[in-house]
Amino acid sequence: MNTENDFFKKKKTWSKIKDIVIGSYLPPYLKKVAQLRRHIVLVDAFAGPGKYENGSPGSPLMICQIAEQYAPNMYTTIFVNKDKEHHQKLEALLKQFIEKKAAIPILGTAQELLEELQELISNQTLFIYLDPFGLKGCYFDLLIPYLEREKIYSTEIVINLSMPTLHRLATPAAVKEGRETTITKKLNEELSKVLGGEYWKGIMWNESL
Repeated sequence: MNTENDFFKKKKTWSKIKDIVIGSYLPPYLKKVAQLRRHIVLVDAFAGPGKYENGSPGSPLMICQIAEQYAPNMYTTIFVNKDKEHHQKLEALLKQFIEKKAAIPILGTAQELLEELQELISNQTLFIYLDPFGLKGCYFDLLIPYLEREKIYSTEIVINLSMPTLHRLATPAAVKEGRETTITKKLNEELSKVLGGEYWKGIMWNESL
């Protein structure tokens, strides 16, 4: 079984997808929102150490470099790690951005950040990127305060979820075969928390799929 530390040893397919998302999405996004002339807050709630063991840059470094290119002096980045070692490595890697108050590494969980950030955001342009190792911290209820921000403020939330994980939590085979247990029900409840309802059952339990 892969662990979070294994994930950051070298770039695999999933991490390359994350790079494509960041590298393709942020430049046009930042060019557009920079025209609003409001301070931009960029959040990566599952940041990692910022660099893979083979030297490849991770999303935090990419985000800082892209923001510096397209929105200099207009942004603050926030990076969250629950792993202390990853947090310390990221602090060292982003030292130049931290010193100029453009980067804030936080030791904590995505859930803690999302619960606290809503009290700190006022009129800033907000970009939240969620790319979890697993699905903890991606509960839909945590995002509602940001989705309900006034329309005059720009709010962007990008979520990158693992489809195999979604299918595992949906337990379609067990449901179709009548093998539902307390465990499968808890997995289904977890998926409902992530997706914000039980509508997924009509899709993922559909025998025609």
